[in-house]
Amino acid sequence: MFHRALAVLVFLLSADAAVADCTAPVKEAFEKLRTSKSFRMETKIVNPQGKLSMTVDYMPPDRMHQKIRLDESPQEMELIVIGEQAWSNQGQGWVPLPKNFSEEVSKQVKTTLAGATKVEASYACKTEETMEGKKVAAYEAELKAAPSDEQVGAKPNDKPEASGPANKQTLYVDTATGLPVRNIVTDGKDPSKRLFDGWFRTAADISIEPPATP
Repeated sequence: MFHRALAVLVFLLSADAAVADCTAPVKEAFEKLRTSKSFRMETKIVNPQGKLSMTVDYMPPDRMHQKIRLDESPQEMELIVIGEQAWSNQGQGWVPLPKNFSEEVSKQVKTTLAGATKVEASYACKTEETMEGKKVAAYEAELKAAPSDEQVGAKPNDKPEASGPANKQTLYVDTATGLPVRNIVTDGKDPSKRLFDGWFRTAADISIEPPATP
């Protein structure tokens, strides 16, 4: 689950130079977020395995506190990463993770939060609207669907093709602060189906410290 959270953030923080007129402001928005003192990402993800709710607090360059809840389960899973150390809580209390796993997740957090901001899609300007009382600018991009696992007649060295039409991403940026507010991805096959819905919040009271362990 941790890798899913980072995959989302890596994609959002991670692209080539501005290929479309509105790619540059998207890149600037995530650069602002990445260099802020702290921020929170609240996400709902839907996939064939079910629904997932996730809240992740980040304190660049190397602190993260992730909380995940599957479907409507009352059980919440947590992960804290600070520097080279990581702890997990699966409902039985906090325990330190093995050194090799701690180093791996620590490396991913640092790479995600400390690297140069990129943007992996070309964004088109859409409209300006109001969201939660704020004026926001909307930007749209097409996200290629994941390659299908098996293709009829495919040869071992064939490059896998996308399993369907591109999904659509709509990103909303606060026009006053220049920070990302919300990121929505809808299914390319069914635009009414929301695959990903994430909110970005900056909060001065975020604090990530080592948890108490037995």
